[in-house]
Amino acid sequence: MNKKSFLHTASGFIFLLLLLGAGVSLAWAEEDEWESLQITLGLENPTFSKDGYTVEALEFDGYGMVVLRVSESGTVLGDVALENNSSGWSYLDNKKLRLKAGNVTDQEKLPMFGSLYSPRAELIFETKEPEEETAALELDLEADEEEYFLDEEVSIEMELRNTGEVKVDQIRLEVDSDGLVIREAVPQRFILDTGAKKTADLKFRFPDRIKKSYLVTVRASWTDSSGEHFTSETVEIKVEEPLEVYKFANSETFTGKTLYVTVSVKNIQKRTVKVRFFDALPGTFTFIEDSDTDEESALNREFVLAPDERRVFSYCISSEQPGAYRVPEAHAYVQLSGQAYAISSGSEDDENDIIRVYRRISYRDYKADKKAEEPAPEPDQGEEKNSTEVKLRVTIREVS
Repeated sequence: MNKKSFLHTASGFIFLLLLLGAGVSLAWAEEDEWESLQITLGLENPTFSKDGYTVEALEFDGYGMVVLRVSESGTVLGDVALENNSSGWSYLDNKKLRLKAGNVTDQEKLPMFGSLYSPRAELIFETKEPEEETAALELDLEADEEEYFLDEEVSIEMELRNTGEVKVDQIRLEVDSDGLVIREAVPQRFILDTGAKKTADLKFRFPDRIKKSYLVTVRASWTDSSGEHFTSETVEIKVEEPLEVYKFANSETFTGKTLYVTVSVKNIQKRTVKVRFFDALPGTFTFIEDSDTDEESALNREFVLAPDERRVFSYCISSEQPGAYRVPEAHAYVQLSGQAYAISSGSEDDENDIIRVYRRISYRDYKADKKAEEPAPEPDQGEEKNSTEVKLRVTIREVS
């Protein structure tokens, strides 16, 4: 046998072993589902009962056959005739019950005197173990907003569903609010039938001292014959930032030209805040002082904002260098109910964050450039030598 044939043979043998092993495992799994018991019935003791089932021996034919009647809670399921050393099972009650005869007395084993006739039937009686009915609960939480203002009420919708096969008793609910103040108590103990659900609106408010976000957790627990079980769900509650900061500057200018920068800061929460504001100049730009403000007070400020109050201010800058310059973000820092926030003026559009500075060209420079490019005209041969040349200079100045 060559090496290739040997490998094929070995592979086939291993595959056969795996199939046999799988078959044995399936057979064992099937047998584990049945509870088996051996019983013996005769004319003196013709009945047997177990788990609500009753087996009664009605008749022995004397040739190794017995007729049995099977009932459940008084209701006849059917009659079964079993032969001596039956090879197959007889199933009843939707295959929850099965019987097989191991040894039934036949005429060869009967005593010589008929008055002593006492046949026996040795039976294998098996009932299928009932599938355990499970209890299962599913919990969902959903907040009515993604972010909240501090004066708003937080509302979380809870839904608890019984998705199992049995009724669940004594369900207990626990809520961990993570510091939020609970305004309405949740149901403590209740029952859910199969397919039923329980809904509730959980109400909260923010405390005096706040956090940026809260993790609200609801835990549902119950106990059945198999022990204690629970399911839980968590939803995040975020606090809206207290300020809105916007910064605006024209996207195009010329060298030496004045560019105005405008910044607005608004308190969108219902609590007074003290703001520290910082800003910076882009690239080669310099600050242009005026009578109202100077560079230090324009780029570094402190002020107080009442609820819904907006502060708007502006300053002037310019650059002598052409190019493209990114606009630095303005930053505002605030303490709100014990929580520190840093808010910037970042833009989602990159085009609004760039200032393009172009070189400014006057009319005089433009005319000089054009004259340098054009060749001088040749004099006319018929023109008199003593003719007077008249030159006219026109100067246009740009007014800033």
